Amino acid sequence: MGRVDQIDRRVRVYLYEIGYHKWARVHSTIKRTWTLTSNIAESINNTNRKARRLSIVSVLDFMRLTVESWNAKNNEEGKNTLTVLTKRYNDILNDNKQESHNMTVRASNEFLHTVIAGVKRFVVCL
Repeated sequence: MGRVDQIDRRVRVYLYEIGYHKWARVHSTIKRTWTLTSNIAESINNTNRKARRLSIVSVLDFMRLTVESWNAKNNEEGKNTLTVLTKRYNDILNDNKQESHNMTVRASNEFLHTVIAGVKRFVVCL
């Protein structure tokens, strides 16, 4: 609220009178030092603050390179992530894999498939 006071002190009073639910996206009664967001627009806005002074072509090129580097980094992290299952769940996964060899899949259309396992039929919508 310090930044609001710098602009106009009356705004702070007004905001308190109308209540947090009218103007705050998230309100917490405790102080938080870290905020995590998955909103890509907020991430890009935070990253390209300095680039805004450049020409539009340079800004777009900067944003393209930034998103490309984020994708490459996340893709590399995903490839290098390994989750070791416990014996119980690994056995369940292996059993399901063995059972899947006896199943047949027939596509009804691009998204709808029928899985046939012996006399049982299952419809899968992807």
